[in-house]
Amino acid sequence: MSSFHGEQVRPYVNNAISITIHNNLRVEQTMCDTLVNLTSASTADERTWHTETYTGNFSSSEVDAINLFNPDLIARVANQLRGDGLIFRPLNSRDYDKGFLQLLGQLTEVGQVTKDQFLNRFHGMRTSGGYYVIVVEDLKIGKVIGSATLVVEQKFIHGCSQRGHLEDVVVNSNYRGKKLGQLVVMAVKQLARSLHCYKLSLECKDRLIPFYENLGFKREPGNANSMNMRFPQDSPAEQSRL
Repeated sequence: MSSFHGEQVRPYVNNAISITIHNNLRVEQTMCDTLVNLTSASTADERTWHTETYTGNFSSSEVDAINLFNPDLIARVANQLRGDGLIFRPLNSRDYDKGFLQLLGQLTEVGQVTKDQFLNRFHGMRTSGGYYVIVVEDLKIGKVIGSATLVVEQKFIHGCSQRGHLEDVVVNSNYRGKKLGQLVVMAVKQLARSLHCYKLSLECKDRLIPFYENLGFKREPGNANSMNMRFPQDSPAEQSRL
């Protein structure tokens, strides 16, 4: 589920918006000039990078930060924003201490997640591949102030192609109005194109449809509904949000 403004999203959300990605199509939005084209890593290179995993279980005593995915995929984007004291980069293993979960708390219920839980989930996502959490860090204060996730789904259809899902778009309430939401969504869009996804899809609230349509997403006639089946959890609060 996506929410640019980071507000709590209720379960009645039923809008599905997609953008079909053509890898040879020039992106027309001015925002893409800011983000610049990302270097596309080959499937073999990406697979090789994911096998270079941390040996053993992650623990809160780790020393070196480990990136969720290859930072070369968004390195030029990060360089574009460095002059403003902000940087786009992959989620890394130190972001528990940089307010990442607190940021997600502006979007939905997070729960009481320990550092070890965070690191073990991080390790699982990194090992399995297909998860690309992009964060925006304010270098002046060392905090994560924006984030969006690209989840890549492997398909048999369309010649064994891949479909991207845009998830968990959130910007810290103190940084809204700076077009960071647009930038982080466009970064995910460019990343999806570089990974050869044939389509990028999202779900959003009614009032956010114009925002995403301005970034190239479209409601497909006869195919713009989202349905969910929620399974009982220990915490009732988890049933009332994303």
